[in-house]
Amino acid sequence: FGRILNAFNSADAAEVKSQVHFFAAAYSLLGLQQILTTTLQISCFEAVAARRTQRARKQYLASLIRRPLRFFDTQDTAALAASVLEA
Repeated sequence: FGRILNAFNSADAAEVKSQVHFFAAAYSLLGLQQILTTTLQISCFEAVAARRTQRARKQYLASLIRRPLRFFDTQDTAALAASVLEA
């Protein structure tokens, strides 16, 4: 940060302009890198979350299928269907 402020202390206007452009480009590249890595991180988290949700739904459905038939006589079928979709 000190080098940025020191860039304004030079007596040569061309040198000041050159240093300011350099630091502006450096911060622009840093911002672009931040955008790319954040996008990559979010997409990876979304992929993992989708797989975990799919796995949980399959396990829940498998546990429902293993239940005896008399279990479904006492349960509301619409509620069971909704619970599978919401799980």
